[in-house]
Amino acid sequence: MKKILAILCVALVSLLNAQVLRGVHYEILPFSVNAPEKSVIKVSRYNCQFCYKYDELVVDKVISQLSEFEYIPYHSAYGAQFGKLASSVLAVMIAKDKEDNVSLIDEKSSYHTTNMAIYKAYHSDRNDFGGDSTKKKNVNKFLKIALKPTGMSIKEYEERLQTPKVKEILDIWGVDESGMAAKLANIQGVPSFIVDGKYIINPRAIQNPTQFAQMIKEISDLD
Repeated sequence: MKKILAILCVALVSLLNAQVLRGVHYEILPFSVNAPEKSVIKVSRYNCQFCYKYDELVVDKVISQLSEFEYIPYHSAYGAQFGKLASSVLAVMIAKDKEDNVSLIDEKSSYHTTNMAIYKAYHSDRNDFGGDSTKKKNVNKFLKIALKPTGMSIKEYEERLQTPKVKEILDIWGVDESGMAAKLANIQGVPSFIVDGKYIINPRAIQNPTQFAQMIKEISDLD
């Protein structure tokens, strides 16, 4: 009996000392994602109101505390009328920031300003961009709003869209339900956060930006 109690006590102490727990703070992905160690993938979609709030109030504060981590935004094109177009625009802006050596969490970065402009138009201004993404006038309406913060012309956007780096980003994300961004989003919805390409964070475990950043570090240290 004493031996059993001793074993239980050891197990309890180990549990109490554990900083992050599977099933509580994170789950292991059911499939592999090609991502480097010390990385955080954020999966979002422009028509997701929670994604808007996280990008507006949380994400930059978290990533700024993770200087040793690579921040990798994914945009899921699947599940939104202008999803493919939003993915294309955001991929162009990410590639541009990397080309210009600008951090993606810089408030003046092409990615950040464009991302927030799309969110604001859809969620705050209740703009559905015309509602039908198959119509050229609605595509131009979306692009006018999305490109305005950077001053990029539609012509330049279309040229950048054909570059290898932008195509690589879009190939990684995918533009339909079989794409990696959509597959990750389908696990527990958006926004989703993936650590080191292996662990998906339980959103209920997130309390504040500082705790969130610490949790990411501890999950990464599980490797």
